[in-house]
Amino acid sequence: MKGHGYFREIRAALRNAGLPYCELQGVRDWPEDGSNIGLCTFHSAKGLEFDHVIMIGLDDDLATYGDGDNDERYDAYRRLIAMGVGRARETVLIGTVRSRSLKILRSIDQGLVREVNL
Repeated sequence: MKGHGYFREIRAALRNAGLPYCELQGVRDWPEDGSNIGLCTFHSAKGLEFDHVIMIGLDDDLATYGDGDNDERYDAYRRLIAMGVGRARETVLIGTVRSRSLKILRSIDQGLVREVNL
């Protein structure tokens, strides 16, 4: 399931807060509907750029891959995350639960990370 159910919850929260958003699945350009928030998967973000990128749900409960750098699934997740980070012009926020965060995220140079506990 795309978005692992997160989109359903995010859509409801955005509507409840009165924040306009758009769906960016399968589009090449930002819609001219006045929205400043776009929802999309990693795959549908290819070719698009954003001022700020928020990636959520990057934890071991939702992703399965092997332990080594030679594992194709591990490499695929690493490329997807790098592609998502590369879409940001200014900032990237990655949402995860520390105890379940992807091994890939734990390998990021800590000098590039500012951890926020909520």
